[in-house]
Order: sequence, then structure tokens, then C-alpha cells
Amino acid sequence: MKRGPGLALAVVVWSLTPARQADASLVWPDVPERIERALSSPDAAARRAAARDLSTLGVARATPLVLRALGDADLDVRVAAAQSAMRLRVTSATDAVLPWLGEREARLKLTACEVALAMPNARAVPAVARALGDGDAQVRAACADALGSSGSPEAVAPLSGKLDDPTPAVRVQVARALAKLGDGRAVVPLVGKVQDSVPEVRQAVVRALGDLDDGRATQALLLALRDVSPEVRIEALGALGRLRAPEAATAVEPLATDRNPGVKQAALVALGRIGTPAAVRALIRSIGASSDDAAASLERTPVRDALASAGNAAVVELTAALERPISPQVA
Repeated sequence: MKRGPGLALAVVVWSLTPARQADASLVWPDVPERIERALSSPDAAARRAAARDLSTLGVARATPLVLRALGDADLDVRVAAAQSAMRLRVTSATDAVLPWLGEREARLKLTACEVALAMPNARAVPAVARALGDGDAQVRAACADALGSSGSPEAVAPLSGKLDDPTPAVRVQVARALAKLGDGRAVVPLVGKVQDSVPEVRQAVVRALGDLDDGRATQALLLALRDVSPEVRIEALGALGRLRAPEAATAVEPLATDRNPGVKQAALVALGRIGTPAAVRALIRSIGASSDDAAASLERTPVRDALASAGNAAVVELTAALERPISPQVA
């Protein structure tokens, strides 16, 4: 049977499809050997190119070469090898880059944190935690990010100790990391930072307390409702709503008519999530104060959405409201 040029063209097209390209093991037989030879070249530029090309190999072929390149004398080769390791998910690279956290070069330390973030393991926690004391704020923030993704309970204590970091951006990252870990031991240290001097830090702390879903944070979040920053108040309302804190309804109600649209919307949502009779009654009282609801249309409004989200508790209170003399708009 004669095979024409059409068949050859089809084979070429098939080999270039995304599915074929995604399979890193489909490389020319001489490519791994060429990359390996280039990694031994005295020319640093050749080694850098080879380190970048490692990501074109399959994990099995690339792993020993990646680990070898991570120990290269040239900084750019090591960083390129780390990038290839992350693309290929060479998990053993995390252990290999931990010594970089003790290097002088900040770029190496940041890359080590990136690897630990992308491929976390519990063995990395002590080394990354020590680097939280680094003199470079970017490195400290990157370490906090990596610890937050570690999933290790051993990361809670060192992170909690850095909530007083002199750099606000680091404190923000530490709060986010503690929230990501989801460990209740972080609640008390975070509560102590609700009145941080920087609004962005307070905002991150309040959000973290809401994410941790622990009732011990309620009083601190109620305090945050009086914050001078609208963004902090919005986060506090969201957190109290997620906690479904019944004692918060009275403090949240005044904010349901706040001049700031974001605060007002967050207060209504929080009352709906809290869903207690007191919260529902606060929402009913808000109906008449809302221009949307005063129009007496049947369209959805923020207050009505909040009442709907309250569920069965709203049914009882709304029925009782209809049995009392009320304005047509409220009815």
C-alpha cells in the first residue's frame, strides 16, 4: 500500500497537537543527552539554557538532572532549575533548595520559598520558619506564604510570633498564612492585632479571624465595627456573618443604614447570615429606610435578599410583621 504525502502530513500535525506537546516524555531520543552534556558545559550560558530546557523532559528523566542543576555554582542556573522543578513537580527539589534560605543572595531565598510554596512538605517547616527572621522583608513575607501553604501545625507558632513584624506587608502575609492553616491556636494572637496601627493589617487580621470560624473572635470583631477604616468595618461585618454570631445583631443593625454603600451592603448580608429573630427584625426595620424598597416594586433588593438568606427565621418574623399595622412600602 502506497503511503502518500497526506499521511506524512497527518503524522506531523498529530505530533504537534496540544495533547502531544503536553506529554513531556515525547522528546527526541538525543534531547536528554544533549541537555545533560550542556549542564556540564564550562559555559554558564549553556548551562542556563539547559536548566530551562529541563522542563521539556518527563519527570523521571528530568529529576536527577534537576537536582544536579540545583547545585550549580551559577545562580541563574540554580534558579532556572528551580523553575523547571516547579513546572515538572519534582517534589524532592523542596528539600534540595532549603539550604538556599541561608544564602546571602535574596533571589535564591525567594526562589526557595517559591519552591516550598509550590511543593510543600513538613520537613521544610523548621528551615522556612527560621528564615522568618531574615533581614529582607520580601523574604520574610515569602516565608510566611510558604508556611501558610505547608498544612503543618508546626507552622502556627513561628507565624504567630511574627504578627509584630516591623513591616506591615509582612504582618498582612502572616495573618493570611495563619488563616490558611485553619488552626484555632492562631485566634488569640490574631485578636491581639485587631487594633494594629495600619488599616491594611487590621483588614487582613479581621478577615483571618472570620476564616478561622471561632467564636472567641466575636468580641474583637465587634470592636472592629467601630474602626475608622470602611474596609476594616466591611471585613468585620463579613467575618461576623460567617461566624453567625447571634450577639452581633444589635451592633450590626446601625450599619445597615450607613452612608458608605459597601458598609451598608455588608451589614445587610451579615444580618441575613446571622439569621436570628433579632437580626431578621433589624432587616425588617431596614426595609422602610431603603429607597429601593420604598419604591414598592417587586424586584430583588439587598434587604430582601438578606431576609431570604435568613431562612425559616425570616418566615416567622415577616408573618408577624404583616399582622401588625405597617406602611404599604414595608408590606
